[in-house]
Amino acid sequence: MTLVEREHLFHMGEKAEHFYLLMSGTLAMYRSNHDGEEKVYRIARAGDAVAEAVMFAEPCVYPLSAQALEASRVYRLSRRRLLEIAERSPAFAMSMLRAMAGTICQAINRIDLLTTTGAEQRLAAYLASQHCRQGTTRLTLPVNGNVLAAQLGVTPVTLSRQLSRLRQNGVISGQKRTICLLDVAALYAAAGLPGPQGESRLGGCHDLGEGMIECCQKI
Repeated sequence: MTLVEREHLFHMGEKAEHFYLLMSGTLAMYRSNHDGEEKVYRIARAGDAVAEAVMFAEPCVYPLSAQALEASRVYRLSRRRLLEIAERSPAFAMSMLRAMAGTICQAINRIDLLTTTGAEQRLAAYLASQHCRQGTTRLTLPVNGNVLAAQLGVTPVTLSRQLSRLRQNGVISGQKRTICLLDVAALYAAAGLPGPQGESRLGGCHDLGEGMIECCQKI
């Protein structure tokens, strides 16, 4: 099935009878608070499974809403069929459990980042994770400023201020979604990390990756 920009795949609280494989495009998983403010918990991209973990829950309802950030294409897969395969194949079930365990570790890391660091360190950690993920000092941010601010738990104004401070300090250059890292060592130091090859309290470069920043609760 295809989605146009801003179209919802599902809404929080709906009965979950399907999970999805994102073939192209980008989805934002979010939840609105009582004031109507949207908190983004995860950004899904091509190749990601969406809502597979919640298929094992009872009652089985979507804990987040999923909205397309751009034109997207997904495959819809049956919850009933997934449970049948898991019951028949211990190897398949163990594979699912390993993936969910990784998600829990990412969630713990993200909670740690959001509760024990300030806005500057969160932003620096995010840019460091993009440096690891993209393997270059010329970064293309995968989301716009408003979505990134929501991911980092800050306001767009605070995010803009922190980006300006990094530019003024000669750590980064660029505008909007194109960021050039001018001083990688300073960026990692601002994030409280030893460097792209070092081991951090968050588990090293790969565990610090984008999933940790995005995935507070993978559904």
